[in-house]
Amino acid sequence: MGQKILLPIDESGNSLRAVNYVAKVSKPEDEITLYSLLPISSKACELDDPSLAPTFKQNKVVYCGSVNLKKDELISSIAKAKEILSNTGIPSKNIKDKLENQNKKIADQIIDEAHQGKYDTIVMGKKKRSKYIDFFIGGVAKKVLLSAKDITVVVV
Repeated sequence: MGQKILLPIDESGNSLRAVNYVAKVSKPEDEITLYSLLPISSKACELDDPSLAPTFKQNKVVYCGSVNLKKDELISSIAKAKEILSNTGIPSKNIKDKLENQNKKIADQIIDEAHQGKYDTIVMGKKKRSKYIDFFIGGVAKKVLLSAKDITVVVV
């Protein structure tokens, strides 16, 4: 039995670097889950109540169109990641994907998924940001790295 790897991805090049890393180091028996989150704001598209503000109702179509575009971009990134992993010999049955609505901070949701799914490793890309921003705010990868307990975290 191989490793269970959680691979959070979005539509960025940083995610593709993490996918390429996993493709290089994984074995055919490893189980890889591509994990993507739709922004928390996507829940607004599910609202449909007569008491909603008229301005919201007027702009909902445009706003939700951008949310759908984001979802399409994530689905495209997942397909590309699956192709990269499959081309390196990982059987498609060992590559799963999970697209969920974000319902808390991204780092917390990634860690929760890792523990609930009993993953051995989280592999994720790091966004290139200034040292100043990382020091005071921190990125998702940094928060996962510092907060994950009893799980290996690889930041590419």
